[in-house]
Amino acid sequence: MRRTIHHALAMALLACAASTPRAGALAQAPSFTLGANFNGSSINQSGFIPPDTMGAIGPNDYVELINGRFARYGKTGVQQEARSLDSFWNTALAAGGGGTVQSFSFDPRVMYDRHSGRWFATAVDSLRSATSGILVGVTTGSDPSAGNWRAFRFDADPTNLRWADYPTMGINGNWVTISSNMFGVAGTTSTSISVLTIPKASLTGGTPSLTGNAYFADTTANPSPRLVDSNGFTLHPVYDYSNSSPTVAYLASRFNSSFLQVSTISGSVAAPTLTGNRFVQTQTRSMGDINAPQLGGNDTIDAGDSRFSASPGLVNGKIWGAHSFDDGGKSRTVVYRLDATTNTLEFEGTVPLANAALWAYYPSIAVNESGALAVGFSGSDDATYVSSYAIAGQFDGTTVTWGTEQLLHAGGANYSRLDGAGRNRWGDYSALQVDPSDPTRFWTIQEFASATNQWQMRVTELQFNPVPAPSTIVLLAGGVAAAAWMHRRRRRRAPRGDPG
Repeated sequence: MRRTIHHALAMALLACAASTPRAGALAQAPSFTLGANFNGSSINQSGFIPPDTMGAIGPNDYVELINGRFARYGKTGVQQEARSLDSFWNTALAAGGGGTVQSFSFDPRVMYDRHSGRWFATAVDSLRSATSGILVGVTTGSDPSAGNWRAFRFDADPTNLRWADYPTMGINGNWVTISSNMFGVAGTTSTSISVLTIPKASLTGGTPSLTGNAYFADTTANPSPRLVDSNGFTLHPVYDYSNSSPTVAYLASRFNSSFLQVSTISGSVAAPTLTGNRFVQTQTRSMGDINAPQLGGNDTIDAGDSRFSASPGLVNGKIWGAHSFDDGGKSRTVVYRLDATTNTLEFEGTVPLANAALWAYYPSIAVNESGALAVGFSGSDDATYVSSYAIAGQFDGTTVTWGTEQLLHAGGANYSRLDGAGRNRWGDYSALQVDPSDPTRFWTIQEFASATNQWQMRVTELQFNPVPAPSTIVLLAGGVAAAAWMHRRRRRRAPRGDPG
């Protein structure tokens, strides 16, 4: 009799394995288990407000690159090395293009590119100065130790009219692209943007260089039209995770309350063209600055605005991005999926939170090629100190099924450090990527309030749990029921005394 039951169960399981899950729903919400979960640098080690929360995961290391600080960790969280941000750049400049950081470096970004096996970084220097520069770094291989970086300094504006701020970075098959907001050194100069695109082969060749770079920037005080008019402000180059668009690089921005704006870099590698004016209509969302409450009742947290503060990603030809917005007076996160070729909006949705009181800000997003995604963010409310959170999602081709937000690390105290404009700065961004060694593992770096008026970084590994499809559950239940029915039927037929 046991052989009969086992046979029925095996047949049911085989049927489950051969079935195709129905699109549109999951048997259970996606979730993740926390893996490595460790503290990064603190305000006392950085010395900056805000930290500009930034880091990236590689095959063997996690690199933290924030205002004032470079640190490298093993995947278990053991710190391997640390130094000041200026020391990091000066060492890399000495080994690469020469020169030194002017004034001080700030607003860093870092990425690991699994297709070239290299790390890339950027930052800017010389705040509010005509000597402003854009810093570009690359490793000689997959080891991100400080001594393996080569860096170059690029004059942000040869006309000395503007200085570079808030650089953003993206990578595709042909180029490494860096965009910056450009502010006038003199009050009469208009605000604009710049785009520096560098052939990836120039940076990853035997002798890294900026050879063949193209620079798009306004060169008069008040140009008409301005680059920002056709491309948007805080233009964010997209990271091509699946290497699905090697000859076209995409850049995205939030144009206004009802439209996204997408630009492209295309053409020959050494003489590319920047093309803007691709608009994508979305739901109308308030774009105003947001100030979030926190436990303790002191100053509210400056939760930023609705720009793309973290890198959008291109996965199988689709652009995924996330940003905050003012949802009726509360900071929430919206996620988009765009078809990069047709410029079509395929998904738009607010990230739902089980804790309706929680404010979410400075989100970052990552998506793998199977449609699993995660959003990391800072969160607080009247009963919660600023803490680190993440939420899992699964895209089924039509919509995203969301799990429940998970606390990664709880804040420990009230935070209040006002700048000269009276803002309690936080952020200004965060980062989240898929582990290049395992697409079911994601890594995020977020900021939390570690003690009274103290911020600290938190690096967390998110290990996605498998989600069975509804059809699998139904077929398995059916197989078990069939086995039980066969067992009862056999027992009714068996003569008395049968041990079966």
